[in-house]
Amino acid sequence: MSTLTPPAPDVVATEEPARHRTSQALGRSSDEPAVAPGARTADGATLLLCGLLVSGAAVHFAVAPQHVVAWRAQGIAFAAVAAVQGILAVGLAVRRSRSRLVAVAVVQAAVAGVWALSRATALPFGPRPRLRLPATTVDVLATATEVLSVLVVVALLLRREPRPGRGPARGLLRSTAAALPGVAVVALTAAVLVTPAGRHGAAGSTGGAAAVHGTAALRAPLALGTQRQLGQQLTAARRVALRYPTLADARRAGLLQAGPFNPGSALHMVDIAQGGRTSFDIERPLSWLYSGTSPTSPVVGVMYYLAQKRAPSGGFAGPLDEWHVHQGACYRPEPGGKLFVPFSPDADGTKADCDRARGTYLDRTGWMVHAWVVPGWDSPAGVFSHANPNIVCADGSTTVTDQSKGCRGT
Repeated sequence: MSTLTPPAPDVVATEEPARHRTSQALGRSSDEPAVAPGARTADGATLLLCGLLVSGAAVHFAVAPQHVVAWRAQGIAFAAVAAVQGILAVGLAVRRSRSRLVAVAVVQAAVAGVWALSRATALPFGPRPRLRLPATTVDVLATATEVLSVLVVVALLLRREPRPGRGPARGLLRSTAAALPGVAVVALTAAVLVTPAGRHGAAGSTGGAAAVHGTAALRAPLALGTQRQLGQQLTAARRVALRYPTLADARRAGLLQAGPFNPGSALHMVDIAQGGRTSFDIERPLSWLYSGTSPTSPVVGVMYYLAQKRAPSGGFAGPLDEWHVHQGACYRPEPGGKLFVPFSPDADGTKADCDRARGTYLDRTGWMVHAWVVPGWDSPAGVFSHANPNIVCADGSTTVTDQSKGCRGT
């Protein structure tokens, strides 16, 4: 009679479930999902998310230096957001985890929320807290990457395990296809940043300082005829600016100093007779702009002004001249050819504050545009940028503690 012999221990040890063997071969425990938020390798969705983060970081890094001119804290905040987005992108590329995905969603949602608030109403802080800012192409692009990032994170957190039987070649194709949108986003961001219309000044098209990614819409190249006309206009504006080459020349001509010198915006010498103009005349700007407060300070540009409520339909040829308005302005004529400005436009000053200063209050100014047309004082942010980063205080600083007092300039 034969005896049933139990299998040898080593045989029993090798009869483990196939799933456990497969899990060990892949370097994970048997109860870990095949593809989950903790995936060790970057699949297509992860690469897409990294591309969106890098795109947002590129925009914020690009605009941070220019925003420092208007408000140092804002420039630092933009750089910090860019750094955080870059760190999150690197972290996800190394290892995707649930905690990192949640961090991405929180950061991107917060940045998009601040932008939406600044456009829907106005941020309650900053040098111009009451100013609602317009949405521009670069703004929308950056915010779209942030919103899309949140949606990708939600999809990854809710995603089920893939069905078995996916071959490595097919998986590679799917990952590559999923990553293509991320690559496209980064490429589009780079294209916007190197396009002149995508570059912008520190204060934005309305002079605001709150959560602006960009100021000029992405535009098609100017037609040849428009380019020629604009070139002729800028040459004429340069000739007009050099009519009073120094601050002393402007004072001798009877122009009035409107407020102090401030970095980015220069010192404004006003031809008060042009304050009521409602039609654009390149020969008659409202202000000549100077690099400082000394008699020898050179002219750096001019500012045109239209006393009307609607946005100008005319002006310089083409769509590049970014006209803007200010809210809550106050001024008072003083002896010595000056206009005293007790507080900065778009700040917290009210009509009551202006009345106490015995000034004239404007709830909203007319439309104005700067033209930095003097050679050697070109604005890196564009000839029509609201602020010129090359205009600095005498000590080289780009910000002041009190804009109503300004600094000495050069």
